This record gives sequence, C-alpha cells and structure tokens, in this order.
Amino acid sequence: MSLFELCEYIENGREIEFDYNNEQYFLAPLYLNDIFMGKYYIYSLKNKKNIFVGNLNEIITFNFDKNISLKTNIDLFVFKYIL
Repeated sequence: MSLFELCEYIENGREIEFDYNNEQYFLAPLYLNDIFMGKYYIYSLKNKKNIFVGNLNEIITFNFDKNISLKTNIDLFVFKYIL
C-alpha cells in the first residue's frame, strides 16, 4: 500500500488493522458521542490501550520505533484489514 492510499483510507474514516514488528495495531477515527473529533487514534492490541491520538499528519509521522513511522517506512507495516 502506498502512503497516499493509506491517507485516503484514513481521511475517509476507514478503520485499519495492521502489524508492525510482530505486534498488532488498530487505527481509526476518534468519535465522541458519534461526532468525529478531527483526530485519529492508534490502539495497541498488546497493551490494550490507545498509544497515540492525533491529526492525520501526526498519525503518519508517529514513531513506532526510533525514526520508524508510517510516512517514512510504510513498507515495514503489514496491513491486514481495512474496514
């Protein structure tokens, strides 16, 4: 998947399940009382909590490891489901 495609999915409110470094994550829009808050969250299935909340640019530049982000290293992420 290209970064452009990923950003389109995110902007269209899609929920995305992916793996990085043998850990599972979930990325989705943030809603409060059914109202989109203009932000997205990354949820760690291992830690069972949100590990990051931010706008689109912040989400794609979030570092999972030192200098490893969706923007700079999309090829290291395995996208499993786009809902």
